[in-house]
Amino acid sequence: MQKMGLYYLHQWLLTLLLLSTNCFIFSLSKSNVICPQYCKCSISLGMRSATCVGQRLSNIETGVPSNVQILDISNNSISTLENEGFKNLQLTSLYKIQLQYNHIGTIDLHAFLGVTELRILDLSYNHLYYLLPATFEDTPQLRSLYLQGNRLKIYPGPILTIPSLEV
Repeated sequence: MQKMGLYYLHQWLLTLLLLSTNCFIFSLSKSNVICPQYCKCSISLGMRSATCVGQRLSNIETGVPSNVQILDISNNSISTLENEGFKNLQLTSLYKIQLQYNHIGTIDLHAFLGVTELRILDLSYNHLYYLLPATFEDTPQLRSLYLQGNRLKIYPGPILTIPSLEV
């Protein structure tokens, strides 16, 4: 009879352990990521993303978590990408940046300084008329660059000589 009591106690403790583990895992997967009110932050397929689409932003605002890997700030009113803008906001883990349908007319020479893991950059449908030859030299891992919908004049120089870039 005493063995029977130990058996049920063991089963009860095991069930309690499993329930508490599941609750802990659930709370980790649904953890609250501090995110600006104009953005939606999430984790999908192991990538942390911030989506700040159509919020009439005029610049890349502070408050986006520094560990974000995918940043979508398309359909806003951004006109300039300033020197070290992403680095100054500590957004150096970016893998993909979506900036399409803004009003970007100027990209400062070192706008992407510190964003060494950047692989995908979408600048399509902006107001870009020219790009300096060294605009993307700070993005050695860049593979995909989308520029359609701009009236670009590319100055002579190594603008598209990034080894990893798929043209």
